[in-house]
Amino acid sequence: MITALKHSRDPIWFLDKKMNLTDFNSSFSALAHKFYGKHIEGFVNCAGIFEKDILNKWICFYDAALAGECFNKEVTLISNTDEHYYDVVFNPVWENGEVEGVAVFAKDITAYKNIELNLNSKVKELNAFMYKATHDLRSPLVSLLGLVTLANKEAGSNQRLNQYFSMIVKSVNKMDQMLLDLVSLTNATHAQLELSNVDFAVLTEEVLDSLKYSKNFDRIRIDRHFGGIKEFYTDRRIIYSVLQNLIDNSVKYSHTDKSIAPLITIDIQYSDNNCFITIADNGIGIPAGCVTKVFDMFYRAVSGYNGTGLGLYIVKTSVEKLKGTISLESEKNKFTSIKIVLPNLK
Repeated sequence: MITALKHSRDPIWFLDKKMNLTDFNSSFSALAHKFYGKHIEGFVNCAGIFEKDILNKWICFYDAALAGECFNKEVTLISNTDEHYYDVVFNPVWENGEVEGVAVFAKDITAYKNIELNLNSKVKELNAFMYKATHDLRSPLVSLLGLVTLANKEAGSNQRLNQYFSMIVKSVNKMDQMLLDLVSLTNATHAQLELSNVDFAVLTEEVLDSLKYSKNFDRIRIDRHFGGIKEFYTDRRIIYSVLQNLIDNSVKYSHTDKSIAPLITIDIQYSDNNCFITIADNGIGIPAGCVTKVFDMFYRAVSGYNGTGLGLYIVKTSVEKLKGTISLESEKNKFTSIKIVLPNLK
């Protein structure tokens, strides 16, 4: 072994096709002693180093490298009660066009891993706080809305008071929508997936029913097309949120010009392993310079409409959580089309 490798602080070792150690440095000897209680002095077979359950794991790695695959694995090793993390790289050793052994390089990443684990713990705490806070804040908002409604009735025909109460209701509703969006975002980013067989035709009708009292909904023609297999597994709650956001946008940004007949097309097709969703409309569209930004958090491409700027960001985050992809095409005053591809998670 080259002198520099011999004195490396990172463990390095080599095996032949029979998994006999053919060379190693002092750092590997120290590792074997610390974690496996073995004193490596000669070139032994790896079966003499590991206990059976641990041996099987390492043999899987060595077999993959002996088959010609170069890869790395994160390995956790335990000394007493302390966990240590290593990034281990497995490289096949080629001679005359054939794999004759494996070269293994391990790097201790415990410090970085502990920082990562601590950060993940803090993120979970923050998300738990946000989830609870958003739910707790909604309760007084609903009470406030009820009180304002009662006060408005008491005001009778006093136009000035009616105007003030109307402004309060508008602000409360906007805050309530922001809280609902934050709850949806928390679910989309950190909630555990709950997989079930989803009937998209039924789900779509539920979404449409929830939006039927939206402004201009009654004048919009909605075409639905469904086809393909009947068994598709994904998270129903998340898909409901995705469809509701997209269809709500199509309703909200439909043309108010009575010379244009508003149309929303919902097309959902299945292949063997994927579901293809297209939500398209002939609404006001998105300006060309804004198309690439619409999935950004708090970005609003069109002014003058109620919204938090979180809708499409939540949609994209939700689709990615389901291991899918999303794309958007739009032209101002002509159309918007959003396409989603989701894998069957069965």
